[in-house]
Amino acid sequence: MRRSLARLRHTRQLPELGGFAAPSTPVPAISIIMATYNRSNVLVHAIESVRAQTVDDWELLVVGDACTDDTEEVVASFRDPRIRFVNLPVNMGDQSGPNSVGIRLARGRRIAWLNHDDLWFPDHLAQLVDESVSSGADVVIARMFRVRELRRSEGAWEGRVELPDLGEEFVLCGGVAYQASSWLMDARLARRLRDWKPAARLRYVSSQEYLYRAWSAGATIRIAPLRSLVIIPSIVGGSAYLSRRDDEQRLLQDVVASGDRDVLEALGESDPPPGDFHPSRVISIADRQWTPIRRWMRAHSYGIFRRTAAIVTRLGLAPWEYAALLAGVPRGGTNSILRERRGLS
Repeated sequence: MRRSLARLRHTRQLPELGGFAAPSTPVPAISIIMATYNRSNVLVHAIESVRAQTVDDWELLVVGDACTDDTEEVVASFRDPRIRFVNLPVNMGDQSGPNSVGIRLARGRRIAWLNHDDLWFPDHLAQLVDESVSSGADVVIARMFRVRELRRSEGAWEGRVELPDLGEEFVLCGGVAYQASSWLMDARLARRLRDWKPAARLRYVSSQEYLYRAWSAGATIRIAPLRSLVIIPSIVGGSAYLSRRDDEQRLLQDVVASGDRDVLEALGESDPPPGDFHPSRVISIADRQWTPIRRWMRAHSYGIFRRTAAIVTRLGLAPWEYAALLAGVPRGGTNSILRERRGLS
């Protein structure tokens, strides 16, 4: 049954955009794409973090993957002409469909993405735009906090917050920074790359494939200096779509709005300063970062990977996709696991 659903999603086509009329508002500097599906309770916090940005020349395209809850009403309740809701007529099964439609509808010179359960600090867009202008980079990546658990007891913050090390390895490994919520991309590059590949066609995740494709196309990538993004993985706590839990978002809303990074910094570990992105050292990166994939792989398969990954990468195949192939992971396999953990299967 699960394989049948994966094949069905593989064959679904993106809708024609003729029914989605362009708004009459002025063309913005930045188009923000927010893919969503039936989590209006967390979506509201993500939208609030967009509206709190110090940069206000943006449009927000909230693209529903055939939402059936009150998402449309929640978006409309903001009464902000910069925010637009588009609901796809057919569920595509992962964020690739809504994000592809968002790119086609985007009017801005730059495109940013924000997952519906993540949060931006108020200076997020300003920081990424400044870095883009000063460096001339095609893609700027925000540093982030990844919140695994968070609670407040008698006025004291407790929990587990990861401070991912963004270095040259992140596009190749996919272990720390594939989240689209961290990107600001030149819209011309996004349109040249065209659509995101559906997760049902990949052995890994579609966001990582899209970013790797940008690098393969010669895009320059730069890492911004400050942490301006809070990632709250939807697999934390399990079955997020069924439980509709938003505990972390509620706790973090005031922290993020105030720009107080100290709360999260105190719960995590520091990492090296940022720098330019120069992909290299595929083998040593794999040794350090690919623990999940190594668990899937038999010893002889990993040996084959170590001996051939650099060659395969030069030929244009993403190394993590190649590793998953050697491990016997089927197309759509990673997406099926993620959907199950999130309560979508």
